[in-house]
Amino acid sequence: MKLGLSLGMAGMGLAEQLAAAGRVERAGADSVASLEAGYDVFAVTSALAGVTARPRLFSGVATWARPPVAAARAAATVDELSGGRFVLGLGSMPRAWSRDYYGIDSDRPVARMREYVEVIRGALGSHARPFTHAGEHFSINGYRLPREPVRERVPIHLGATRPGMARLAGEVADGVLVNFVCTPDWLVDVVLPAVRGGEDVSGRRVERGLLVCCAVHDSPATAREWLRESFRGHLRVPYFYQVAAHAGIEPSETRRLAEAGDADGALAAIPDELLDAMGVAGSVPTVCARLAELAEHVDHIQLMPPRHLAGEALAHAIAGIVEVIQANVDEHARAG
Repeated sequence: MKLGLSLGMAGMGLAEQLAAAGRVERAGADSVASLEAGYDVFAVTSALAGVTARPRLFSGVATWARPPVAAARAAATVDELSGGRFVLGLGSMPRAWSRDYYGIDSDRPVARMREYVEVIRGALGSHARPFTHAGEHFSINGYRLPREPVRERVPIHLGATRPGMARLAGEVADGVLVNFVCTPDWLVDVVLPAVRGGEDVSGRRVERGLLVCCAVHDSPATAREWLRESFRGHLRVPYFYQVAAHAGIEPSETRRLAEAGDADGALAAIPDELLDAMGVAGSVPTVCARLAELAEHVDHIQLMPPRHLAGEALAHAIAGIVEVIQANVDEHARAG
């Protein structure tokens, strides 16, 4: 299976991120991704290009807050810096984040993302011919990319949690990156069938990627508590509860406390079975076994250390992911 590292959680500085990228590259990681959290995702992936030589570099994901022409120019820049290793991951964000943080109307997120991808594609191909677009969400008049890009078609992967965006990924993108707010049932029953529906329209297969919150610790209780903090930002996001309900888990007390503004209480009330379904936690052998099960359904997995860790706990979490990636490489080598 192909494993990578997803960086960008709170508590991890730039120097720590770059050092971690070097460690997982040496361990044999397939990819390194930067989340749109804390730092600018294109700045971080540009820095990653300078400290790595082999892994694919993902913006995993860049939000649609930037004008699409600006996103295209940034993607072309990182792709040149990395020698053609960049993958442009794009995501729509929860509706409240789009509205409250960026003033974006996301009432029709799939339609907006469809056009966003179309404009990026057009802008990336505009070095030889000016690009003009008149759409519902974006209007471009005669844009021309100043330099010929390393690749006119930088791969685009769409971040997805629900079926609408997953179907769009199968239709217009090169890949899908499934959000870590996911269970195996949701992945198999909801997301992947939607991707296949989009592929039926496009007539081609897209790459399937999965973002997994991964807590490596020999103490199962400690590993699970590390996972718990990772869902703080989703306590008031509707799809968190939709995914849980599909797994037959109803975190009603979590919802009640979150709506009352008690985030700490809501986190504490998340059922252990939901944490176990949405994340992967435990010793290195336990984590490797769980990831092997997930890898039966996707082409690559990006491992995200638990959010909100710091100091020794964060160092332990990163070291654990390095061990998992190395163990996976060693297993493949033994298997021939």
